[in-house]
Formats: sequence, structure tokens, C-alpha cells
Amino acid sequence: DISPPDEKGFVRFVKKNVKIIFVDSSTKRALLTIPKKYKVDHFHNDLASVSLAKKKSSLSGFINRTGKIEIPLIYKKTSIFINGLCEVSNNIKTGFINTKGDTVISFKYGSPINLQNGYINYRQPLKSTLYDLSDKEIIINKFYDINYIDDSLIVVSKYGPGQMASLKYGIIDITGKEIWPCRFHSIYSNLYTGLIYILESWDKEPYYMDYKFNKYYEDWWLVSRTPN
Repeated sequence: DISPPDEKGFVRFVKKNVKIIFVDSSTKRALLTIPKKYKVDHFHNDLASVSLAKKKSSLSGFINRTGKIEIPLIYKKTSIFINGLCEVSNNIKTGFINTKGDTVISFKYGSPINLQNGYINYRQPLKSTLYDLSDKEIIINKFYDINYIDDSLIVVSKYGPGQMASLKYGIIDITGKEIWPCRFHSIYSNLYTGLIYILESWDKEPYYMDYKFNKYYEDWWLVSRTPN
């Protein structure tokens, strides 16, 4: 089992499903040999997740590129470091740590959590809450889902009244101020065109807008069919 090289040229090589060696992608020279008692993942931000190989319920931590354990094996589950932050969990809750192992976002979340544009989108049944990286609540949990358009505009959705209610979409700003109420059948941002696709209801013609809310109808079908 051989992995592609990471950003520092480390290639992870698993020999006979037991021994893990990291080699230089250019010289093929062994850079790091992992003791057999450990199971190690790929490096991200110079840290790789590590756990005990022979224990199914083993806790996880992180090693650096010299093989030294940088963050102790105390977490039930770990992800990878992205921009210096990693989602980790204990038996019950999930939080975020930095590359030093310091808790940046407290362990108060269940799963799943999404880290988007420097904000945490915590999704729960029928509601989502948005937090900044200082753990401050930005948007109260009255929305079913929260999805970014850009740094200032956010698509949100919630269910309308009645037993047969369907999701309706709207737009708010980063402070939670309502720009468009949740009354639209569909809203999404098209990254290829830089436009926002709008479908108010099935009986109205779709259109799209730029981020300054200029409305366009031309070629709406082509834009709406372009994948996000």
C-alpha cells in the first residue's frame, strides 16, 4: 500500500499490512519508520494521526515528522489538520484543537460539524447554529441548514408551517440579519458563474442574481444546470 506524496514529499508505505515507513518521494530514502505497535495515517500540517495498532477501541493522537508524539493519544476520534485546526472527539462530544494540542473550540458539539470559511456550522436535527472560532454564537439555531455563498451572504433554510411543509430558502448576512425571507423553493450559489440561482416557486420562471442583487433571466437554464 503506497500513498501519493504529501506537501513535504513524504510517501506513506505500508509493508505486508504491518510495517509503516515514510520515504522521500525523490530519493526513495526512508525518512521515518513507525514502530509496529502504532498505526499512523498521512501527514497534514506536519502532523499525522496515530493510534495503537492492535486495539480496536484505541485512542488517537498525533505524531510529528520525526515520529515524536506531539499530541497525546487521548481522543476517541480524530480527523486531519486543515489550516491549523483539527476536529476531534471524546466519547460523547466533538471540538477543535490546534497543532499544539490546545482546545480551541470546546467539546460541546455532537456530530456532524462543518468548518466553513472560518466558521463552525453545527447541525442538529431540524436546526443549525453558526459559531466563529472564538466559540461565539453568530447565528441562533432557528435554521434547518446554513450554507455559505461568500463571506457576507449565507443561504439558510427552514420548514414552513403545516404537516406537509417543505423546506423554504432565504438569505441572511453574517450577523443573522434577514436579506430575503425563507420563502423560496430553491437558492444556491454557482461557483462557475459567480451568480445565485433563484427559484421562487414551481409556477414562476427561475432567474439568477449577482452578489449585488442585480437580476438576470438570460440563459438561466444553462446556469441552473451547471454543477456547483
